[in-house]
Amino acid sequence: MDYVTQGTVQVEFSGTTIDVMINPVQEFTVRYRDKDYTVFMADEPKEEGPKAFEKAHKFKAPKNLERPLIDAASKSIAVEIKIDSSKAPKIVSVKIPATLRSGTV
Repeated sequence: MDYVTQGTVQVEFSGTTIDVMINPVQEFTVRYRDKDYTVFMADEPKEEGPKAFEKAHKFKAPKNLERPLIDAASKSIAVEIKIDSSKAPKIVSVKIPATLRSGTV
């Protein structure tokens, strides 16, 4: 099962890999007990509910997605990010630009 969210990204270089932080659009943001969370919706919502991660959570990106993520971050382009459902979720795909639904930024 994969999960998706939308927003802009920041990348942080650490050694030979990059960490990705997501700045979600308002529709994918929840505030609870003074903390902001990024909401990820199940790709097949009928099977699973949403997942939430603290906004500061860093996701690992595979090598083949590093360049597109760096380009999107440098241009503040809205992206759709898909993560897997492992215990330490990893980015599995990126859609640039995101297909934003009406009423979103």
